[in-house]
Amino acid sequence: MTHQSPSFLENDFAAHQRPQVHPPAREGRKFTRREPTEFFLYRFSCTNPPRFEYLSPDGARLLGYTAEELFSNPALAFSIVHPEDRELFGRIQQGRDLKGPVLMRWMCKNGAILWAEHHFVPNYDEKGSLVSIEAMARQVTPAPRLRQAIEPFLDRLVPFSEALNRPYKMSDVTEVIGKGALALSGANRAAVYAYNPENQITQLWSQGLSSSGLAHLLAHLHAEPVPSGNNQRDPWFSSNLADAPQDQPWKELVDAEGIQAMAICPITYDQRVLASVDCYYDQPHTWSEDEKEALEVFSLQAAAALENTRLYQELDDIYSQTVLSLARTINARDAYTAEHSRRLASWAEATARMFNLSPKDIQTIRWAAMLHDIGKIGIPDSILRKAGPLSDEEWEVMKRHPEMGADIIAPLKSLRPVTPIVRAHQEKFDGSGYPDGLAGEQIPLAARIITVVDAYGAMTDNRVYRKALTHTEAVDELKRCIGKQFDGQVVEAFFQVMDNQPIQ
Repeated sequence: MTHQSPSFLENDFAAHQRPQVHPPAREGRKFTRREPTEFFLYRFSCTNPPRFEYLSPDGARLLGYTAEELFSNPALAFSIVHPEDRELFGRIQQGRDLKGPVLMRWMCKNGAILWAEHHFVPNYDEKGSLVSIEAMARQVTPAPRLRQAIEPFLDRLVPFSEALNRPYKMSDVTEVIGKGALALSGANRAAVYAYNPENQITQLWSQGLSSSGLAHLLAHLHAEPVPSGNNQRDPWFSSNLADAPQDQPWKELVDAEGIQAMAICPITYDQRVLASVDCYYDQPHTWSEDEKEALEVFSLQAAAALENTRLYQELDDIYSQTVLSLARTINARDAYTAEHSRRLASWAEATARMFNLSPKDIQTIRWAAMLHDIGKIGIPDSILRKAGPLSDEEWEVMKRHPEMGADIIAPLKSLRPVTPIVRAHQEKFDGSGYPDGLAGEQIPLAARIITVVDAYGAMTDNRVYRKALTHTEAVDELKRCIGKQFDGQVVEAFFQVMDNQPIQ
């Protein structure tokens, strides 16, 4: 049956599966996980009706359904999800809330609840429509008592669980973690601290604490990350700091900061302490066992979100370096392109400043100018380096480079704003350009700027098949093509740049 073929996630998982590392048992803890941790993979179609297309054997064993039962009954794609999580699952099927790990409950065939952390990979067709989603799920099964314990806190947990699935920037994730801990714990103040491999501590986010208070807290954390005698991976609670022994350094917080009670909740992943979220109370506070358990569930979600963000940023950095290497490859293939892109970036940045754009937008335009011809990596040397005019057939091949360039840049989150600019840099103001035939303000302003400075640079450069135009001739040509190829406002702004910094 074709539906039972393993997904690429299954193949990748089998090829790269690591031996599982499990934390040691913790005495007196109510939270347990199955040992070893169970992983399973699945794929479901987002077409109408949605249905499962693949489920790994481990998933079938955990759920109690055979693969054939899931494939033959599309209704199971929805009914298998816990009723309280079906709204979330509906958004996932629509291509929303796919970023980061999602904590979601499934109903097993025997009526048991399977808690699992799901990581999604969407698959799109050539039109950009979502056709299927592949997922790797990790079982995180609370002990029976914990299922009952966290029920009163689900209304507070779920919104932050969903929020942790959206942001990718570390600052966004830590803010969600901090605000989530405040809402869940009822604390007056909170802070999120990061721990690096050398156990150095950095404050990432805080609310309700003064700068002097943070400095005071960091000094104590560096001296003693958790009170002596505690496992660094275990939560620590002090219901009344005023009753702490006189030699307890945390007791100083009572007089210095007015903190009466505090909770330290380590955020751990694979036995590593990634961070901690610390909650501070202005009055003595006693935590029920249920409150403690709910905070631990939240710390599990936070750990997965932090690790996912770190991995995503690492991947983003790797891809960024790859894109820049491709740009350098283009420059090596075509010396004209290298020098042309450098000059273009300088002119485009200066012209963008004439429109009072934000520093972020100006930086985006500079990146776009540097990378606008990156799609030429896909153009054969016989065309790219041809010493003469291109034939009609060759010109059609050359015209593909804006689309190819946009496709190269699109997966890189940090350069995502550059993508539509690279795609549109060969559009013309009257709509006669390519690849999409955009006109007027349909063309991004940044692309209109690059079009003008690109044309000026091309006209004033010597090429094998023609002589360069003079500065005056190029200026006249820009004026002549206002309203046809160029935006008049952009041309005038570029002229002002040239008046202030003469270009010869």
